Amino acid sequence: MVSTSSDAPSQIGFIVAKTVGNAVTRNLVKRRLREIVVETVKQHPYGMNVVVRALPVSAHASFSDLVTDYRKAFSTASSRMQGKVGDSSPLTLAPAVDKVRVSKGDDAL
Repeated sequence: MVSTSSDAPSQIGFIVAKTVGNAVTRNLVKRRLREIVVETVKQHPYGMNVVVRALPVSAHASFSDLVTDYRKAFSTASSRMQGKVGDSSPLTLAPAVDKVRVSKGDDAL
């Protein structure tokens, strides 16, 4: 997650590798994740770039498990971003997320 200019619209990206499953499974996971992040975009319509990486276990996770994992990961990343400017160490989070790099400003993900 990167905090950007408050004028720029928030952007959400997804990484769903072939290790998650075949094309049908990967698309199902992406559709579920898109639905989950709608809440984030409504709460933060400007100034955030977020990348969500789905792990193979997400192919078999229920929708409610994905929601819980995403919220936990987003909360952890947000706390980390507010607490430590420029800290880009990887975090190990819930099963649906592998690593999150958090930084402020124009730092790279």
